[in-house]
Order: sequence, then structure tokens, then C-alpha cells
Amino acid sequence: MRNDNKGTWNPGDIIYNYGDPPAYAYLIVTGTVEFYSSQNIKLGDAGPSEVFGEISCYLNRSHSVTAKAKTHVVAKKIEKNELSKIIQ
Repeated sequence: MRNDNKGTWNPGDIIYNYGDPPAYAYLIVTGTVEFYSSQNIKLGDAGPSEVFGEISCYLNRSHSVTAKAKTHVVAKKIEKNELSKIIQ
């Protein structure tokens, strides 16, 4: 995996915030990501081989949750325009 298409986050790092415009969908390689509502209520989490952020990218709408690294996370970043090609 090229460095320019992967992201790494430490525990507690914010990957994106509620209301941010989407730039990427993410495929988790290692680690766990937690999702929080705008009221900071934990909604769930995702782990290796799971994708997140794809709905905002596909619909071109601001993120409806905050994504935060629970553990050290490595994820493949899928650009919004590339995601559209895959889905269609």
C-alpha cells in the first residue's frame, strides 16, 4: 500500500468530525474505529476489513458521525471519485 493512499491514527485521534465534508471512504487494515453522534453518544465501532465513510462520499453529504481511533488504526483511503467508480 502506497503511503499517499493510507492513513494512520493513534488512539483518541479524530479521523473526521460530524459535519465535515467527505473526502475519503476508509478500509480498515488494522485497529478499531469508534463512531459518535453529534451529542457525543457512542454509536458503534468498526474493525479490520470494514469500510466506513462511504455513505457520505457516495451521497456527497457531510459526515453524520464523528469517527475516532479507539486503537492504533491503519486504513486505506479511497478517494471520493474512486468510490463512485467502484459503486457504479
